[in-house]
Amino acid sequence: AASALRMTEGLEPRVTIAIEVLYPMPLMLTALAAFRKRFPTVSLLLRTEAMGAVAELVQNETCRVGISVAAPFVPKELDQIPLTTLLLVAVAAPEDELARHADAGPIPARVLQRHTQLVLTDRSRLSEGFEGGVVGGPNWRIADLDAKHQFLRAGFGWGTMPLQAVAKDLERKRLVHLPLAVGD
Repeated sequence: AASALRMTEGLEPRVTIAIEVLYPMPLMLTALAAFRKRFPTVSLLLRTEAMGAVAELVQNETCRVGISVAAPFVPKELDQIPLTTLLLVAVAAPEDELARHADAGPIPARVLQRHTQLVLTDRSRLSEGFEGGVVGGPNWRIADLDAKHQFLRAGFGWGTMPLQAVAKDLERKRLVHLPLAVGD
């Protein structure tokens, strides 16, 4: 009976959404709470992906909706609507050599290039070859934001993270903010 009612109301039995791993989860939880209240009989499949994988899932119609960062690899035929601004900060473990540079002012790219950069990556063809934010030098590509976070805390290198994901680590001195020189 519930299925028949959904059909007469024009509701789908399940909605599939792809969300960028960088998107703040508290905002997603607020939106999904409102969705569940409004559509209690609709099932949800939520996929968390990185970079181009979100756009690819929407483009190939695996997902109805995608929430992703704005990037040059997002296909032009997909409608994009800004939802929020994300603040990314460069961080490293306190014992990392770069942490000693943190109080000396902005760290130039030539210094960063001598240290391993941990970079978020994905398995999408859309973002294949995209090097946004990669400074050069040695890097490790990691397709999971939580794993990248753990690698940073373990001292495997430096990298950028959403501020909301590392705020407690910065406060508790488990990570150190690295001021980067802009345009260097």
